[in-house]
Amino acid sequence: MTRRFTLLFCASITACADVGVDLDSGPPDDAGESSAVATLDGGDDADAADDGGAEADDVGEATGGTTAGSGGGSEGSDDGDDTDTPESTACMPVVVFDALQQHVHDLRTASALLSGHPLEGEAAGFLLAPGLPMPPALPIASTGTMPCTDAVTMAPLCDLGSCVQLECTGLGGGWRLNLWIDPGVQSDGWSIEHARVAVEWVDGTMTTPFRITTRALTPGRADISMTGEGEMQRDGFFVVETFPALFEPGPATVAYAWGPGGYAGSIRIGEVVVAHVDATGDLQPTGDCP
Repeated sequence: MTRRFTLLFCASITACADVGVDLDSGPPDDAGESSAVATLDGGDDADAADDGGAEADDVGEATGGTTAGSGGGSEGSDDGDDTDTPESTACMPVVVFDALQQHVHDLRTASALLSGHPLEGEAAGFLLAPGLPMPPALPIASTGTMPCTDAVTMAPLCDLGSCVQLECTGLGGGWRLNLWIDPGVQSDGWSIEHARVAVEWVDGTMTTPFRITTRALTPGRADISMTGEGEMQRDGFFVVETFPALFEPGPATVAYAWGPGGYAGSIRIGEVVVAHVDATGDLQPTGDCP
């Protein structure tokens, strides 16, 4: 049996490209279950890294005040008059603060694009990280109509520097979508060696937990590698990201949440809250430093 698998890459809300492959079922194995592998004709094989499955622990609540606010887009906020740009804000270089600001805005855009998901028969995810340009970053990647039934792992599909691999878990219609960059990215002084997102849906649930991992350096050569865990929901999302080596005083944590009640979150360096999320969903420095 041959099924058609179409993957939709979206580098922005309006810029999308289709990549299609044929899915050919193989003969039954010894256990009597059929196996299948998707191949992309004319494409190079991509190494599938560990799935980094989105088996997120309870990552805790976003810290900081929860305030009512309206949904926003992915565009970063205008810094206003740049004739006297400060060298640092919120106890960090401006370029780092701006990258974190843009990152949470991009996650908010991904959440809006994924609103209404998960759907049975359609896997959807994203590939976002601080400092990662679009492309290869993806606010949304979707398989279109592709029901999962048997346990199967597709061959990776790669385009514009990003790769996507669908796994059907075999547990009902459940799936896991793995997304990563290939090759690494050098852009505007940023060096991003590794960026990977794993998004998972368990059949019968209404949310998609995700896990983000990166290995990266800022333009100032600070180590901005991080791990993040969160959850895309029907009407919002939350994420908690940990940067163990970004600042000398101690690990940094970025917590961000957006939902019907508005926005919440903060940036902590060690035990000190150096920025909080305001009513519009922007990060605002508190003026405190460790």
